[in-house]
Amino acid sequence: MKTTIFEIDVTCSSNDVEGQLESIIAQLMKISGVQSVDKTSTGASHKLLVGIAFSDADQAKTIHGKVMGKITAAKQVQVRGITTNLTDVFL
Repeated sequence: MKTTIFEIDVTCSSNDVEGQLESIIAQLMKISGVQSVDKTSTGASHKLLVGIAFSDADQAKTIHGKVMGKITAAKQVQVRGITTNLTDVFL
């Protein structure tokens, strides 16, 4: 199995930002292949660090789609950017 980390920058306009982010983290942890989810915050900007394990690039893309689906379905949360090390995924 290969591993990588999706670094997802989000903003949240909820009155309960911490509660909203904790809810998203709990949902992400239920996705098969997600091994860990951590968050860092700087002011109104938040970064979710989603660690995944996968067997090939197709599985990594599927997990990515599920992760993004959960985040974009959350109300008052906007994805500002996402990065990962593509070498981890495609080599």
